[in-house]
Amino acid sequence: MSRKPEDIIVYQVFGGDIPKADQKYSHLLTDPYTKKRHIEWLEDVPGQVLRNGAVLYIKAVSGAKSGLTQKPRTKRIKAADRSLWLTSELFTIKDLGGRWYELNFVVGKYRRRVARIRFKAHRSFEMPNSVHVKTKGSKLFVSFSSPEASDENRFPETEDEIRARLRMQTPEELLARTVGCDRGVVTPLQTQTEGFGLKRSEKKRMRAKDKRIKRLQKKHSRQERDSKGSRKTSRKINDAHTYGRNVRENFAHQTSHALVSNPDADVIAFEDLKIKNMMAAPKPKYDEAGKPLPNGRAAKAGLHKAIQYEGMWGRTLTYAQYKALRHGKLVVTVPAAYSSQQCPKCGHTHSSNRPDQALFACTNPDCRFNEDHQLTADQVAAMNIASRAVKQIFDDQQKSKERKRLLRMRKKGESSDGQGRGGTPRSMRADDVGAAKPAEPKPDTGNLPVST
Repeated sequence: MSRKPEDIIVYQVFGGDIPKADQKYSHLLTDPYTKKRHIEWLEDVPGQVLRNGAVLYIKAVSGAKSGLTQKPRTKRIKAADRSLWLTSELFTIKDLGGRWYELNFVVGKYRRRVARIRFKAHRSFEMPNSVHVKTKGSKLFVSFSSPEASDENRFPETEDEIRARLRMQTPEELLARTVGCDRGVVTPLQTQTEGFGLKRSEKKRMRAKDKRIKRLQKKHSRQERDSKGSRKTSRKINDAHTYGRNVRENFAHQTSHALVSNPDADVIAFEDLKIKNMMAAPKPKYDEAGKPLPNGRAAKAGLHKAIQYEGMWGRTLTYAQYKALRHGKLVVTVPAAYSSQQCPKCGHTHSSNRPDQALFACTNPDCRFNEDHQLTADQVAAMNIASRAVKQIFDDQQKSKERKRLLRMRKKGESSDGQGRGGTPRSMRADDVGAAKPAEPKPDTGNLPVST
């Protein structure tokens, strides 16, 4: 089969035979060269759904080429979480009362309903532009962005304006209103005065789930592939993993909310950790005869699990960044080198200042800070992180990054000039009987993603 030059380039860049980045999807059904059918069950999928999948694929490829995201990868459909993107012409939402709503999946010229999902919303919302239906284990979740909620949560100042306002204070005043966050393994997140971690009951249940997962995996390995029992066991394994994901997600949200909602804090400082590099597998070691030598891979696997599954280092920082902007606060990252070995009083830095994992005492004879060990090493590190953040703000070493958007949809019923079809203002469709009533239209100031 002959390939076009652009297909060869895509093949070399992404390391696999992936389709060309366009909104065509006919080649997914039938090979354009051999006229051979690939996936017959796709013929029953509505064309709008296939088009939406092609749009998401274009978004993934363009994001990878611009360096915003990783390259798209293929994965097995079986026993994996799935998602479906529905645009405005594919769904309606009905208000059932008591914060319960019904999402109807409609297709065709006569808008025939093929599925319905009932969900509970935690806040009021406008009719969304699009909806994502996702599976987690054996459960379905509905998520979308609400423009009304985005406008309400938007703080009038930008990140640079907040930074300029904070510089109007003295360094001592700003340091008193700065919270340093030290991320560790024993204590996932420690500030100058408070530590955050998983509850004892959550850890106990997660250990029980891990044992259940191992037991089910052994059972699954003995079952016939693609059998009814095998699929049932796969769902059980996925459900067991779902509990741990929910616990870690809840910890990241609650911890970031507690940091941002602190009325005595204007700046929240984190260590600038290269989490991906920290979780990289160690290189193999060999002796002169080529025999493999121990390289600490098993021991490092425990550290990787603590970072990814217990600490939630990355997501806690990500959630704190967008929540802080809603409250007019600033989240900064500072270098993490020697933050737990430096004395916050005199600046003396030495490994002897930390004789133990949990202890800190300055060995400078003229200082002797924390000689009685009233503060832990993590608290001292949080103090150093806070002071480095204040110095960074006044030195203007860190500026706000430009946030790029890969895809932005127009509001429902709105053309490029801001008017609906036929020059009418944006409104709900007439056939959305009992649908959520939209709020009064507001000026378009941009949308921040809000999950509902």
